Amino acid sequence: MFENNEHDYDPERPEGAKFARAIDTDPMRHLKDPTPDLKAVAPSKLDSTAIVSRHTALISHFFTELEIQNSNRRRRAEYESFYDGWGQWDPDDKEVLNYRGQVPLTFNVSATSVNWLLGTERRGRTDFRLLARRKEGTKAAEHKTSIMKYLSDVNRSEFGISRAFKDSTITGLGWLESGVQDADNREPVYDRYESWRNMIHDSRATEDDLSDARYLFRVRWTDVDTACALFPDRKAMIMASAQDTFDYFSGLGGGLDDPMDEKEEQLDDAGLTSATLAPYNCASSHQQVRLIKCWLRIPESEKWMSNLSSS
Repeated sequence: MFENNEHDYDPERPEGAKFARAIDTDPMRHLKDPTPDLKAVAPSKLDSTAIVSRHTALISHFFTELEIQNSNRRRRAEYESFYDGWGQWDPDDKEVLNYRGQVPLTFNVSATSVNWLLGTERRGRTDFRLLARRKEGTKAAEHKTSIMKYLSDVNRSEFGISRAFKDSTITGLGWLESGVQDADNREPVYDRYESWRNMIHDSRATEDDLSDARYLFRVRWTDVDTACALFPDRKAMIMASAQDTFDYFSGLGGGLDDPMDEKEEQLDDAGLTSATLAPYNCASSHQQVRLIKCWLRIPESEKWMSNLSSS
C-alpha cells in the first residue's frame, strides 16, 4: 500500500510545511519529567499486569505505524499544499523572487480540476430510498426510509461525506466514522467526518473497509481540563503527560508526526508570536494532551454447544 520512493525534502520549507523531521520512537524520552510522581493515582484495573502489557504492545504498534506511514503521510500533506497553491513553488525559487521584490504568483490549475470534481459530487447528492422485497414490506420500507433521512439530517451526513470525498480526491484517503453513542441529548446512531491526519491504520490490512485490520488508531489533541473531566481517575497521569505552547516537543507525544501536529504547531506559533497575546501567554499557557483511541480485535476462544438428536 505504501511506496518507499526517495524524495528530497528541503528542511528550509515555508512556514507550516516542515514534514521532514525524524521520529523518536521511544515514548519515555518525550516525558518532561523522566520520573513523574504517580503516587496519587488511585488503584485501578487499568494498572493490572495484563492491561499494562497490552497497552505497551499497542503503543509499540502505534509508533511502528508512524514509521511505516511517515513517507506516505508527508506526501499527503504535500498534495494538500499543492491544492492550496503555496506548495507549488520551490523554496529556493521563492527566495530568489523575494530578493528581486517580486511576488511568486501561482495559477492553480490543479485546484480548478479538483474543485470541478468536488462540485460534481455535491451536485450528485441523493436522498435515501429503501425498497421492499415483497409487497407486505412496503410500509416498513417507507418507515426505514424516513429514519435514514432523519439520521442523515441530524448528523449532517452529506457535509461529512463531501469533506471525506475532498480528502480522498486530494490525498487519496478520506475517513468517515459511523457508530453508536450514549443518547445524552444526541441521536444514538451517528456518522461524522474525520481528518486523515488524525488516523493511523493497520498497514497490513488489504481490504478497503479495513475488515481485516487488527487495529485502528485515532489521535486527538485535547485540553487538559477536558481530559481530566473525561478521565478523573487518571488525572495524575494526564498532568504528567501534558504539555503547553512553550515546551511543545518536550512532553509525551510532542513531535511524533508533522502532518498530525501541523495545525497545533501553527496555532501555537501564532499565539506565541502575537504581540497582543504575549502578556496573556506568559501568564497562562495552553496545556494539552494527546489522547489516542484504539479499536483492537482480540482473538478469544469460545465454546459452542449444539443439540444433536438422532431418530
